[in-house]
Amino acid sequence: MTPTTTPDLQIRGEVLSAGDPGFDETAAIWDGRHGQRPALIARCLGAADVRRAIRYARQNNLEISVRCGGHNPNDYAINDGGIVLDLRLMNSVQVDPVARRARVAGGALAGDVVREAAEFGLVPVTGMLPAIGFCGIALNGGEGFFSHRYGMVCDSIVGATLVTADGELIRCSPDERPELLWGMRGAGPNFGVVTEIEIALYDLPDSVLAGMITWTPTPEQLPGFLASLLSTLQATSDDLYPVMIIGTDETGAAYVAVALCHIGAADEAEAEITTIRAMATATDDTIARAPYLDAVNALNVDIDEAAGFVDGLCRRWTDYELTGSSETFGAVVAANIDRLLTDPELPASISLVVEGKHLNNTLGTPAKHRDGPAVMIEAGWRGTEHTARFTAVTDDMNAALRAGGVISSVSGNIHSISDVTSDIVVENYGPETYQRLAELKAAYDPENIFHLNYNIEPAGPKASNRLPEEDTK
Repeated sequence: MTPTTTPDLQIRGEVLSAGDPGFDETAAIWDGRHGQRPALIARCLGAADVRRAIRYARQNNLEISVRCGGHNPNDYAINDGGIVLDLRLMNSVQVDPVARRARVAGGALAGDVVREAAEFGLVPVTGMLPAIGFCGIALNGGEGFFSHRYGMVCDSIVGATLVTADGELIRCSPDERPELLWGMRGAGPNFGVVTEIEIALYDLPDSVLAGMITWTPTPEQLPGFLASLLSTLQATSDDLYPVMIIGTDETGAAYVAVALCHIGAADEAEAEITTIRAMATATDDTIARAPYLDAVNALNVDIDEAAGFVDGLCRRWTDYELTGSSETFGAVVAANIDRLLTDPELPASISLVVEGKHLNNTLGTPAKHRDGPAVMIEAGWRGTEHTARFTAVTDDMNAALRAGGVISSVSGNIHSISDVTSDIVVENYGPETYQRLAELKAAYDPENIFHLNYNIEPAGPKASNRLPEEDTK
């Protein structure tokens, strides 16, 4: 790729200015609710490009956004009038099968990592959807089909390379800046632009039992069915990762679906799936034994259809910790089922999602490890003019669930929350962990240059914004 200059930012990659051909397509992110347009997009090819772009941004007082997959439900990957460091051209994945490690560049997608590792009989812990940015989910926490056995995605990080706010390229590992490595496992975007992470890999099962099963209980059956299903899923082994999706079709009839992947032994997997299947007669059942890659791709389609995970829709997500009994969950959700909808004319949908189970935090990483699942409201629609309407609908649904004792006021998975506030960030990490992160932030980004993220405010007085004199081109 020919180096470009705009106006005095020179990198090996491509620099796009507003109005250039392809600019709007490159700037667009997954959530159509956010229509910001930066002044520049730096499509970096390596750490040197990242370094130059950061220095250019600081010299010109430009807001900095960092983009990998661009699937965060907030608008962190974009800004108005600033610069976006687009890492998607930095997408290499290098596997060391002997060390059982992978070096993942900052713009690689989850599917890139899964496919490359599978060639060597290995698998990463990652999110469920192949199209999301791997470093984005890893640095902020993340969970998926292997999380109940191996921990969150961030727990597998064993090293990272990043460019700091002053343009320095540094590395952290258990032996080099171990405190920074601790912070990277759950709050990583706060400390610099990560150009590469190194992760642990695990044995890839020969096959998994995975797919989606859907039921359409009657209004009379719905409360009891939801209660029984929640209890059954929460009692399954750590080899099974379930996602429950509840919604209504365009006629208003309720459906309940469970997307799942069982990574355990075949006989144990069949026994657990048989228990779930025996709960009621399904209207659709795609659960089958398949190679992991095939299963993930098929589940991606199923989840897209059930939960509307489609590029370009406007979205509002909320996520709160589940509380109360399974019976309370079933009764209250059933009583409010008419708040969920499918409207093909907008198009629009609102669904309720219960994701995962209890996760441990044996490594003491910063990312929030829930004591149980959280209840997520997913609203998606076409057209920003409907934003106020769907914001109100999701808020009303959450108010009804909280009043009924289904959810607490404590946030769940921060990845699944739109419009994250500073209070939510502090609550997510907890006061002691947040203070420790704030001290780390003060050491590496005292001016809070990197604040378009789940932001940690630097502890103590802010340092000078002056850059070193050398190498400012």
